[in-house]
Amino acid sequence: MPFICVSTSRTLSVSDKKCLAAEAGRLISLISGKSEQHLMVKIEDSQYMTFGGYEKPCAFIDMHVYTSAPDSEKRAFADAFMGAAAEVAGVPTSDVFMTITEHNEWGSGGAYRFNA
Repeated sequence: MPFICVSTSRTLSVSDKKCLAAEAGRLISLISGKSEQHLMVKIEDSQYMTFGGYEKPCAFIDMHVYTSAPDSEKRAFADAFMGAAAEVAGVPTSDVFMTITEHNEWGSGGAYRFNA
């Protein structure tokens, strides 16, 4: 189950949030074995954020996935989703950042999994 948290200093409408979640769902299949069916998205707007010591429109995307994926697939997803997030949130692409953390241990559906 991928989990994506988008934090932005911008205030988003409900429509913007739905659009951003839909884009995450559409693009997640760029990563092998990942689908919207198992995707969880959290969107935090109107956050107090600074970048470079200044308050300015910016966004940070933190993604967690169970098991590793090829770098090319992660890059394709990240590039496309950061662009979508910039457009929807009205943040310059240069001020959108993203991390992807891969986990070998994960709990979901009442069960703990370990991928050795």
